[in-house]
Amino acid sequence: MGNIRHHKTARGARSGRMAPWVVALGLLAGIALAGCSSAAKQKWLTTFFDGVPDPNSKTNIVQSVKTNSASSSGSNTVAQTAPAALAPPMHKPYQDNDCEACHESKFSVTMKAPMKDLCLSCHKTLIPAAAKVVVHDPVANGECANCHNPHYSTNKFLLVRVGKALCAECHDPEIAHPVSIHDPFGNGECLSCHDAHASTNKHLVVKLGAKLCFDCHDDFLAKAKFKHDPAGNGDCASCHNAHASNNKSLLTKAGAKLCEDCHETKDIAAAKGHANLGQATCIDCHDPHVGNDQYFLKPGKVVAKGATP
Repeated sequence: MGNIRHHKTARGARSGRMAPWVVALGLLAGIALAGCSSAAKQKWLTTFFDGVPDPNSKTNIVQSVKTNSASSSGSNTVAQTAPAALAPPMHKPYQDNDCEACHESKFSVTMKAPMKDLCLSCHKTLIPAAAKVVVHDPVANGECANCHNPHYSTNKFLLVRVGKALCAECHDPEIAHPVSIHDPFGNGECLSCHDAHASTNKHLVVKLGAKLCFDCHDDFLAKAKFKHDPAGNGDCASCHNAHASNNKSLLTKAGAKLCEDCHETKDIAAAKGHANLGQATCIDCHDPHVGNDQYFLKPGKVVAKGATP
């Protein structure tokens, strides 16, 4: 055993000695590089060694991070700026590092309460305090995380996806290849008509009937002498689909089929003004919304004396 221990010690002593040529090379390199620029040093070192990093490479630039750390004397405060990509919109408790606002502790993923109760304890106005309220299913079921990221998101309101891409996860397209598409629906601006959480109106719409439509469309009713009942009553959806349609102008049915939902076919046929119409459609002569006479005739269309259109 003594010989083995002695052999290892001697071998270790020999391996611990650095070859004279290595020392000499190191000294020469130090002297040669002492006054060189970073670029010159990099070029010289790559002659002898592999893997020498480029001093201008982006991977060698230290990304600054904003912190408030300081020494006890306050003389070593670090105040650097975090890259924008690392600082998306954050949920206030997460931003404040206040994990216990939602979780049982900083070391637990268990929530302090059911999600719906927890979220509404801060977001108190999401559901109107009214007797009849329509509540969006994810809200009613406490599935807030289906739409929102509880910590941070690159989207507004901490949404997991934006616009139609989010809504379409639950709501299937009504029509696969529509002929006409309502602009807000086509642009994924669902929130321009619907409240995402709750509403006192059916279908979660933010306003009822024509009041909602006239947020975008000109109010043609204001100065109208005669108003077609559906339009005058603000019942736009009785003729138009709010999202998309297989017909022009977002109509729920085409041509006379739509008119016949309210107007009896026999009454239409009995009108003297409808004799010999040929291929003419209802809207060739009648304005479907408003008119200057009781028949809503368009300019240039005249009813024969004693006839009823």
